[in-house]
Amino acid sequence: MGRAGKGFGAIFQGVVKALRRHRISYMVAGGLAANYHGMPRPRFEIDLVVKLDGNGLEPLLQMTRKLGFALDRNEAEQTFRLGDHLVVTSPSHPFRMGLWWVRTAYDQVALARRRKARVQGETAWFCSPEDTVLSLLGAGRDRDVDAAGGIMGVQKGRLDWGYLRHWARPLSVDDRLERLRRELFI
Repeated sequence: MGRAGKGFGAIFQGVVKALRRHRISYMVAGGLAANYHGMPRPRFEIDLVVKLDGNGLEPLLQMTRKLGFALDRNEAEQTFRLGDHLVVTSPSHPFRMGLWWVRTAYDQVALARRRKARVQGETAWFCSPEDTVLSLLGAGRDRDVDAAGGIMGVQKGRLDWGYLRHWARPLSVDDRLERLRRELFI
């Protein structure tokens, strides 16, 4: 099914509708979550944290195929067994989708804290601002750390600092979090 000429909004809506239809538990993360929480970033990738149920990868494979993304079954199965995420592309549009598996206790907690929001004309589940900050700090790239600082500056008094500090150490981002907090005078 070709998506040539479709913009990001149409692709995002299709992904969210398909996730709902296939009953895949998810939350939007990465750059889109950073945008939602107040730190604008270019949008060419839809990062999703997904929790697969007893049906395994099959609903995800069906969903990505119908949306025009190229996802090889063998690569997906191997990555699901051995890795923590997979990036899929499309031959018919410039957008990518990053799929991160729910694996750890932290992933479970973050998924439970997700928030519903209406974006691009569709109601979707988004990573909380705290979990967005933690995941951006964990990525560690300069642009991600800058985005985490931007969210911290915009969200300031609304952030749950107890939660941030609790998870920062086990995620090995406590030094980055505290540095940004000091730099932003929070």
